[in-house]
Amino acid sequence: MVSRRNMNGLVLALILVLAALAHQHFVAAQFDLPPEADNEQAQEAAAELAGELDPEAIMEEVSEATEPEPADYMEEGPVEAEEAPAEEAAAGGAGAGAPANATTEDDASGGGGGADVPEEAPEPEATANETEAASGNATEESAGPFNQGVDACIFASWPATLLETAQSSPAFTTLVAAVDAAGLSSVFESVPDKVTVFAPTDDAFAAFFEASNTTADEVLANKEFLGEVLKYHVVPTVVTFQDLLGDAGSEPLPTALTGESLSVNVTTESSSISAFGVPIGSATAPVVTIVGAGSSAEIIQGNLWACNGVIQIIDDILVPQSAVSSSQ
Repeated sequence: MVSRRNMNGLVLALILVLAALAHQHFVAAQFDLPPEADNEQAQEAAAELAGELDPEAIMEEVSEATEPEPADYMEEGPVEAEEAPAEEAAAGGAGAGAPANATTEDDASGGGGGADVPEEAPEPEATANETEAASGNATEESAGPFNQGVDACIFASWPATLLETAQSSPAFTTLVAAVDAAGLSSVFESVPDKVTVFAPTDDAFAAFFEASNTTADEVLANKEFLGEVLKYHVVPTVVTFQDLLGDAGSEPLPTALTGESLSVNVTTESSSISAFGVPIGSATAPVVTIVGAGSSAEIIQGNLWACNGVIQIIDDILVPQSAVSSSQ
């Protein structure tokens, strides 16, 4: 079957041939002299021009120009890839045809075959910052509630230690003196050990001295007694005021004084609300009482935060069982 392209080429070739023939006759006519005027030069010129328009030469050029190119479906089948010589394959060509996740012998030995399987690079040495960050992450993972056991404050906004917090308040001058006299300053300054301190005010100490018929100097001079009493005011975990109102208040609170604990009693107190001297209602508030072996104290202010613990301010001195027994 002759394609449309081939048909157009043949028609064009035929037109060119006819034009060449007509032109040849035209030229011959132009140089055709009468018989009586035999001009050989004119005839040679006509023959030369006619030769340049040879119909057969034109047909060959047209045929070459219009020869159809083979279509894709007429091309020969795929050419099989030449197999690489065995020496080249052994030298490193084997990895080229392997899957991306395949491991060749060169890969296993660190060779250059298989670029899609990069060799694992050695881990770089950690910089000082990276080491510090890694240490910080490990510290965070090992920290207990309220950053217990790590050298970090409970809250960044409260950087002062328990001792520094007590020293900054005029209500705890006797407590600070007692801590120093008992040699327990390190307990109140240790950042990793987060504790709860039931802290008596100066008024609470004054009431205790009066009730005990003793003086501050006498109590501060008795280091053993002072140490036991102060440890009895420390719980080696963080217990918030809200915890005391909840489940924590229903269980005994172990203290820093070995074998001694405290208990919690929660009650509700009602108070009237007045406006311009006229009662308009009432309000209730919880009252938390810390009960010791020889005395009890009421929390008058809760949750005074420090870097390494929380202070629950109480209105009396808690006396442990050991102190009660020694006084009898």
